[in-house]
Amino acid sequence: MANALTVPHAVVALLLCVAGLAKLYSPAPAAAAVGVPAAAIRAFAVLELALGVWALLSASTLSSALMAGLYAAFAVAAVVLWRRGRSCGCFGSERAPASPIQSLLSAALAAVSVVCAAASPHALSWFSGRPTGTMTVLVVGTAGAVYGTVVAYSELPLLWRSWSPA
Repeated sequence: MANALTVPHAVVALLLCVAGLAKLYSPAPAAAAVGVPAAAIRAFAVLELALGVWALLSASTLSSALMAGLYAAFAVAAVVLWRRGRSCGCFGSERAPASPIQSLLSAALAAVSVVCAAASPHALSWFSGRPTGTMTVLVVGTAGAVYGTVVAYSELPLLWRSWSPA
């Protein structure tokens, strides 16, 4: 089971890293969305990035549990922001409005993290122990899954809004 959960765990952790880096670079959209100063968003982004890196390097039960809690909080926040008609500020973008899609994605990522907390996937170092071809496929697939999830957070809400009646 640990082998099967290693890539999903890496995707969930890397997504936190990407989100943290994006908020460090561009904190204003998230700050406007939740009504806090940009400095608070940057501090949160550092914590988000630290948790993602820690989870990648350790794949511990605690890091997975903390990721589950954070993604569950993101799921709730997305619903609250959606009901207020605001952007979520996800990944440093003010373009995408908060939506139920983001809430569902966050809830799914929380569920993956809960399973990982229970099953103890391998840490990132496990990738380097695979044959070169296998490792390449795993790394490219993981990167693609992270990219696809970022696009889902950023672009699907815009599509959802375009299909909704005005």
